[in-house]
Amino acid sequence: YTGPSEENQKMRKVLKGSIAFHPQSYQGDIGQRVKAKFEQTFADATPGFFSYYIYDSIFWVAHGIKKSRSQGNDPREFGNLNTTLRQVSFTGASGEIKVRPQSNDRQNFGFAFLNARPDG
Repeated sequence: YTGPSEENQKMRKVLKGSIAFHPQSYQGDIGQRVKAKFEQTFADATPGFFSYYIYDSIFWVAHGIKKSRSQGNDPREFGNLNTTLRQVSFTGASGEIKVRPQSNDRQNFGFAFLNARPDG
C-alpha cells in the first residue's frame, strides 16, 4: 500500500501499526510459468492467493508416488506414501519443496512482511 493514492492513504490509516506476513507468491521460472499458464487458460481470472500451493501439493504427491514405486513399494498403502513424501524434494511453483524431518514442516518457506506505517 505504497504510493500517494487516496485509496492507499486510507488503507495505511486503517492498518496503522499493524504487522502482518503472508507466504510469498510464485517463485522462480517454474512459478512464473505456472502463473502464466493459469492466466492464459483463465483469461478473466487472477490466480488465487494460495493457488501455487495447490499446484505444489499435487506435484508433491505425484513425486511421492513415483519415488515409492521406484523403491518397489505400493504407494496406495498410506505408510509407504507417507514415509516417501518426507523424502521428496523438488522445485515447485512456490520455490524449493523439501520436508524438515524433525517436524514434518516445509523447509525454506518464504514469507513477505508488511509493516503498516502511516507515512507509507
